[in-house]
Amino acid sequence: MYTTVEDFVKEYEQDAHEAQKMFGELTDEALHTPVAEGARNLGRVAWHVVQSVPEMLHTAGVKIDTSVLQQPVPKTAQEIAEAYKRVTAEAAAALRAQWNSEELAKVRDMYGMKWDGAKVLMCLIGHEAHHRGQMSVLMRQAGLIPHGVYGPHKEAWVSMGMPEPEV
Repeated sequence: MYTTVEDFVKEYEQDAHEAQKMFGELTDEALHTPVAEGARNLGRVAWHVVQSVPEMLHTAGVKIDTSVLQQPVPKTAQEIAEAYKRVTAEAAAALRAQWNSEELAKVRDMYGMKWDGAKVLMCLIGHEAHHRGQMSVLMRQAGLIPHGVYGPHKEAWVSMGMPEPEV
């Protein structure tokens, strides 16, 4: 759990920097790769990650630009990647400017539950990680090699001179 806003922001900025590499690997063609009947495609999942950042923070009382919430899934991977970079930078700046350690203990109504500010921040990272995991699978299905945000992918093992992990 986070004890200072700055501790969270530093970790969030590093996490977003690594995730940005994954967003940068998206292609226009891959965004629309069908996966399963009635399931979100890669573009929709990626856009959900982008929209969730300001949505979750706004719900927690952070004053942040939420205009991205009214926008449809962009047509290009570059637009999605640029939007992710923008909303994560805005999130870090808004938290630094608006929250302090007292905000971490303040309880808020979040989606019908009571969360303190520290849990809000923990869930923001956890929610992104969950959907980036989905993106990794969808990227593989679309023929892409996703960046390993929390560790190397199998192809990176080989480039590091290590044996490829067993399947």
